[in-house]
Amino acid sequence: MKKSKSYQKFQEHVSIQYSMKKMERAFKSEYESWKNQKYYERMQKESAYQNERGN
Repeated sequence: MKKSKSYQKFQEHVSIQYSMKKMERAFKSEYESWKNQKYYERMQKESAYQNERGN
């Protein structure tokens, strides 16, 4: 059975969209972990600063 050209184009389009979604999700989770890391580092600095002041 031979698949039509339009069906092949449709398949390519769907797989491209799927890949884009996967990349987007990966990027978002990477960004979230980066944001959490920055927040954690800032909290550590603030905590160290508070300790130096003797609070």
